[in-house]
Amino acid sequence: MNDDKNTLDLNSLTNYETYEIKEAVSTINFCDVAALSKGDIIYECFKRRSVKTRIISDLQKGEVEYDGKKYDAWEWKAEILEVNDYKWDNGTYHKIRVDPHKKEQAYRVSNVPCQGQPKLYSEDIYKYLIGKEQIDLSYGYKMESIIDRIKGTIYGQAIGDALGLGTEGMTDEDMAWKYPNGIRHYSDIFQDRHRKRWKIGDWTDDTDMMLCIANAVIKDKGVNLTSIAQNFKDWANGEPMGIGENTYKVLMIGDYVEHPIDISKKVWEMSHQQSAANGGVMRTSIVGLFPKAVEECAANICRLTHYDPRCAGSCAIVSLLIHSLVYSNEKLSYHQIVDIGERYDSRIREYIDLSLNSDIRALELQDWDSVGYTLKTLSAGLWAYWNAKSFEDGLLSVVRAGGDADTNAAVACAILGAKYGFSSIPHEYTDGLLYKEQLEQVVNRMIELTK
Repeated sequence: MNDDKNTLDLNSLTNYETYEIKEAVSTINFCDVAALSKGDIIYECFKRRSVKTRIISDLQKGEVEYDGKKYDAWEWKAEILEVNDYKWDNGTYHKIRVDPHKKEQAYRVSNVPCQGQPKLYSEDIYKYLIGKEQIDLSYGYKMESIIDRIKGTIYGQAIGDALGLGTEGMTDEDMAWKYPNGIRHYSDIFQDRHRKRWKIGDWTDDTDMMLCIANAVIKDKGVNLTSIAQNFKDWANGEPMGIGENTYKVLMIGDYVEHPIDISKKVWEMSHQQSAANGGVMRTSIVGLFPKAVEECAANICRLTHYDPRCAGSCAIVSLLIHSLVYSNEKLSYHQIVDIGERYDSRIREYIDLSLNSDIRALELQDWDSVGYTLKTLSAGLWAYWNAKSFEDGLLSVVRAGGDADTNAAVACAILGAKYGFSSIPHEYTDGLLYKEQLEQVVNRMIELTK
């Protein structure tokens, strides 16, 4: 770090006051510095402060020495345009503009593996992460927190799916017989004719189809509905254990990939517009991690196999809820969720209201006539969102409620992973997943896309 006595280290500034900055040098991990150029607007974000600057010099390549080792570095000068503090008041951090006196600031950015350094963001990413006048920085609009919640969402989906398989299709009587001490671990799963088709720690079609979406988006670096439809078709042509009836009907039509939404609509119309299964909402968690156009993508990806507006509305609610939790750490209110549902179908509200019950038995998830109904699964996910005290509490509550437990828990635990983060998930559930490496690859690539 710079030893010049005239250098003012921004990390030392803690008071909410007007101050003059002469110069500050920071060592910051920032993988995309080489892409910066003169005139670019960037933000330095740390603790409870952000500094908006404009680069006013060319970037110079150099090196720094740290702990006896040399590291690559970039250096440049920037004009300080704006400084913002965040003052805690009644549960929220409020942005306060601080006068920077239009001084210059010198930056040195290296790949020194230091912890706790300030973070640099481009203007677009900054606005994406910190785009509001009132924000909660207690969890931080920091990439570390966002990464934790992205990972929590993806792992949460797979964990709920894998453990939920253990009680899928079961009633209270079935569970009392097969799990007299309750189900808690993958190793507890009763190996009957249905369940022994999967290995312990494997997930089902819910997460398979979520990965179909993720892999298409990663490959295309964007959302291409044809690519997603092709992945669905390729998966269905393999050995898709647990594939739903509606999904199977749609994907097995010959020219599905060329006209997926048209075919999905025709299959729905053939059901007299009654088919509203949960095959869309079970895979939608990944859409909540998209950086933009979440609602549009959620509804259209749902319609690739499930055309009913109740299905599209369920996907929109879950995806927008996850997106808000991950990127803003904001909990959508009851009224916000109702408003989303009303954009699709008035029947959705009944199940949003149902989810407010503190007793999960009020959802009647074992009711045979509505097992697999998209709004029942939505209600299970929202129930966990309102009521679960932790990731594990929600996981076990939904799994032990039976019914379509793998799908209900996949949706619920994706939401809880977004709410509480990967760091809140007990290791036994993450380590016990059979194909954990697949999830790690998807997590890392999705994180790269969000950057």
